[in-house]
Amino acid sequence: MDNQENIFSISVEWVQQEALELIKRRLNDEELSSVKKGIESGILFDIDTVFKTAIRNAVNIPT
Repeated sequence: MDNQENIFSISVEWVQQEALELIKRRLNDEELSSVKKGIESGILFDIDTVFKTAIRNAVNIPT
């Protein structure tokens, strides 16, 4: 695997598709900015646990 390759990515289009399903419309730039901040906060809140769990699962170490 390329060292510069992203492991996970969330595109604006993915967020817009989720918005269409949830609220039946696309988000404006202000709303997208707010969603970005919310996703970043959620992911960073406990990223250490996420990393440790993913690595342990990859090498079959019980969590």
